Amino acid sequence: MFFKSLIGLLTQINLLFLTMVFCTSCENVDVEDSVGQNSEFARFKNVDFLSLKSDCFSLSSTHSMQFEIYQSLFLSNDSPYNFPGNLSPEKKRQLFEEIREGYFTKSVFLDQEIKKYYHNFAHAMDVMITTHVLLKSGGAVFLTQDEQAMLVLAALAHDARHTGLMNSFLIKAEHEYARKFEHESLQEKQSLLFLLGLLESKQLIPPNKDSKIRKFLSEVILFTDMKKHKEQLQKVKKVLPVVLDELRNARGDKNSDITLGTTSVDLHKGIDLSSRLDEGTRFLIGSFILHCADISNPGKDWEQSERWAVLVLNEFFTQGDFEKQNGMQVSMNCDREKTSIPESQLGFGKYIIKELYDILLQLNHEAGSQFQENFLANQLRWTNLRADEKLNGTRYLPNFRPPSIEGGWNGKE
Repeated sequence: MFFKSLIGLLTQINLLFLTMVFCTSCENVDVEDSVGQNSEFARFKNVDFLSLKSDCFSLSSTHSMQFEIYQSLFLSNDSPYNFPGNLSPEKKRQLFEEIREGYFTKSVFLDQEIKKYYHNFAHAMDVMITTHVLLKSGGAVFLTQDEQAMLVLAALAHDARHTGLMNSFLIKAEHEYARKFEHESLQEKQSLLFLLGLLESKQLIPPNKDSKIRKFLSEVILFTDMKKHKEQLQKVKKVLPVVLDELRNARGDKNSDITLGTTSVDLHKGIDLSSRLDEGTRFLIGSFILHCADISNPGKDWEQSERWAVLVLNEFFTQGDFEKQNGMQVSMNCDREKTSIPESQLGFGKYIIKELYDILLQLNHEAGSQFQENFLANQLRWTNLRADEKLNGTRYLPNFRPPSIEGGWNGKE
C-alpha cells in the first residue's frame, strides 16, 4: 500500500510539473506572438516602409493588417493624405469597411459563383499601395493635396463590385451591367457609382451635383478601362513636353536640354507643380498614375509578377469555360487548354506595358526606373520559359497561389 501511495503521489507531482511547464510555454508563445504582431503593426504607423518591393499578398492577408495600412495612410496623426472636408475618423473607418465589402459581393453567372482570382481585395490593396509609392517617389508634385488623397482612395475602390469577368463578355452575355451602362466601361462605371454613393452618404460630396471631387474620381477610375489605354497614352504624350518644361523651370534648370522625370528629391525640396498645371492636365496625370498602378504587376519583382500573372490568367480561363458552355467564341487568352502563359505575358508586355512604362520613366524617373528594370528582367524570364515550352512541347503551368480568404479569395483550390 505504501509503495502504491508513493507511486500515485509521484505521478500527481509529475503531472503537476508537466502542466506548469505547458502553461508557462503557452504564456511565452502568447507573449512572443503578441509582441511580434504589435511590432509588425507598429511599423504601419509610418508608411515610409511601403515600396514597390512590398509584398501586397502578405500585407493584405488579414483584415486587421489591411486596416492598419489604410489607417497609416488616412487616419494616423502623421498620415500623408487627408480627405477634403471634415470627415470624422469614424466615417473614414466606415468608408474603408464599406469599400472592402464591395469586393466581397458575390458575382453569379449561370447559377455559379464566380471565383475572383484577380479582381479581389488583395488587388485593391496592391493598387492602393502602388499608387501611394508612385506619388511619394515624385508623382505627388503634379497634384494638389486633395487630389492626392482622392487618387489613393480611388485606387482602393477602383474595382469594387467587379464580376471577375471582362466587360466584352458581359456585353455578349447581355449582363445587367451592359444595359445599365450602355455597353461602355461597364465595371468601371459600376465601381465609380458605388464609390460616389458612399461619399454621398458620408456627405463628402453633394448628391447628383457636379463637383471637383466627382469629376476627378470619374476621370481617374474610368481611365482604368483597358479600352481607353491608347487614348490615355496619346493624351499624356501630348502634354508631357509642357509638364517637363514646368518641372525644369521649378528646378531652376532652364538651360538644361534634358529633363529627367520627378523623384522623391523634388518632393523633399518642396517642388509643387499643381498650381502651374491646369485642372485637365492634373486630372490626366492622376489617371495615368492610377493606370500604371493598376497594371503594375509586370513591373514588380519576379515572384509577385508571376503570381499575379497566374491569377489573372485563371480568371480569364473561367470566362473561357463559360464561353465554351454557351457556344461563344472564346476570347483571347481565355482558353485554358491552349493559352501559353509565357506567350500571353510577352504579348501584354510588348503591346501594352512597354510604352506605358516608357512614358512613366519620362514623367517619374524614380519609380519608372524600378518598373523598367523589373519589367525587362521579367520579360527575359518569360522569353526563356516560352523557349522551354517550345523545346519540351509542354505548357508552363506554375503553382497556383491565391490570396488569403480575407484578401478576397472566394475559391477552395
